[in-house]
Amino acid sequence: MIKMKISTKVDLSGLKRLKRQIQTTKVDVGYIDSKDHWMNKGIPVAQVASHLHEWSPWKGTFLLGVENKDQVQTIVTNELRKFGMLSLDQVAKCIGQESKDQIEQNIISVSTPKNSDEWAAVKDFNDPLRFGSKTGQEPNLISELTFKVG
Repeated sequence: MIKMKISTKVDLSGLKRLKRQIQTTKVDVGYIDSKDHWMNKGIPVAQVASHLHEWSPWKGTFLLGVENKDQVQTIVTNELRKFGMLSLDQVAKCIGQESKDQIEQNIISVSTPKNSDEWAAVKDFNDPLRFGSKTGQEPNLISELTFKVG
């Protein structure tokens, strides 16, 4: 009786490298290296955004974080489906762009509470979180929004 044994070895080092690369890929979205706010000279837009997000009547309404983790999960899930057709770096950039777009949409969609009449007169319109998009007053919450993959 003749016996034959076939064995093979699968090199998984590529998968291990990919796993490490995925685990170390970082996407920052927000106010990275932002300029000073158009009205508050000396105060970066990032600081204005932080104050509005943490301590204003619009707390938790526009930045992506714990308050709206469902938006983050949806973005990441949808963009990761592109992996294989796109490189990991391209997918990370897609996640960054989609997150940036979502924050911008969140800023635009916040409509209450309205600004005071005095503040609306300074801005020339009454839209709580929008600054400059209609009047050219920049830098503002939308113009300084960006992302970085690293």
